[in-house]
Amino acid sequence: MIGAYFRGNMATPSDAMAAAKAAAEEYHASPFFSGQEGEREEVLVAGFIGGDPIILHLASNGFVETQPYCAIGEGSNIVTVMMNQRNCSPTNAVEQVAYIVYEAKRCSERVGSVGKDTTLAIQYPTDSRASPKSVTMDMFSRVGLVHLTNMRDRYWLRHLPLVPKRFPKKCFVNPKAG
Repeated sequence: MIGAYFRGNMATPSDAMAAAKAAAEEYHASPFFSGQEGEREEVLVAGFIGGDPIILHLASNGFVETQPYCAIGEGSNIVTVMMNQRNCSPTNAVEQVAYIVYEAKRCSERVGSVGKDTTLAIQYPTDSRASPKSVTMDMFSRVGLVHLTNMRDRYWLRHLPLVPKRFPKKCFVNPKAG
């Protein structure tokens, strides 16, 4: 349903925003929308306009916004914090972004409903002569995911040194003592 709104010519980000808003309105009026209080129904739409990447976040309240990166689902808060912490940006090299996304996804597995299975793909701008329905993307193979896991073992999964048994003197102040 939502994809049909993006089959036309999207010349500007404003065109994509208008299409996303129209799609969200139709979805909210459809029988597919539960409308139950507290239930989150979100969609991410990702693609390219004139070779520039765009990510649209369609929220359950009908709000549509562009994001430099975004996550949805129960682990999305963890993913967002991790990507912020790693300074994820559209200007980062694709290899760096792939690692940051993988690391953030793995951290989100602390939320019980987020599964351990991971599929990771990189989307590229499609040739302007290609069908609007076509997508250019590479998916990580098992070897690629093992490589990302090994990187994570090097960069993230470090054991903290033993905590000192005592804090140094003057580490704390007692506000009542003056």
